[in-house]
Amino acid sequence: MQPTKLQFLNDSYQFESTATMLEIQGLEDGKQSVILNQTIFYPQGGGQPYDTGKITSKNGEFEVQQTRFSEGIVHHIGQFTKGNFEANETVNLFINKERRLLHCRLHTAGHLVDVAMVNIGLEFQPTKGYHFADSPYVEYDGNIPAEERPQIIEKLDAELGKLTTENTEVSAKVYLQKEELYDICSFVPDYIPEGKPIRVVNVAHYNCLCGGTHVKNISEIKTVSIKKIKVKGGKTRVSYTIE
Repeated sequence: MQPTKLQFLNDSYQFESTATMLEIQGLEDGKQSVILNQTIFYPQGGGQPYDTGKITSKNGEFEVQQTRFSEGIVHHIGQFTKGNFEANETVNLFINKERRLLHCRLHTAGHLVDVAMVNIGLEFQPTKGYHFADSPYVEYDGNIPAEERPQIIEKLDAELGKLTTENTEVSAKVYLQKEELYDICSFVPDYIPEGKPIRVVNVAHYNCLCGGTHVKNISEIKTVSIKKIKVKGGKTRVSYTIE
């Protein structure tokens, strides 16, 4: 089976689309997985939650309760609320717009924290991002002493306040060679494969490797503030909130 074409990589604000239904797989928990030739649904990964929504056709309606990615294939997991789908028929895709926009804001805000860290002189390498609504954070290699953390939080909040009012567009570009990345990104992980297209997102003039969804303009995030800084095992976790 051919890999699923990921439409969300080109447009985070495409909330409706069409696709060709390829296959339906039964799952152990009684739910089903609908596989399409292309999708606007974001499968959970990269620290970003999955999209939900529905898929419809003249023959049925399917509630997408979660979206997952495995070996190049996107699995739309859920249950039929009406009828069924036929192989190779055209189906209509509708994602939960409010959920998507929230995740766009949270994800871009996480990268904006990266930018603020660099701008105040803390060029720690980011190692993990958690852009979920319950308690988003970015984790870095490095240590901030306990006595310095209150001052760092003040500096980050001030820098984030400046960045969110700059009305800066967020853009993305796909590069075909890994070697190209070293000239435009401050950090290129060793695990990035050779000979595979790599997407680079520019947030506040800072390039980062990312396959997630983002706002079109920094101003859409509105407000980003630092909740706390925690250090454990040589890792600094910077928790943030948005309003």
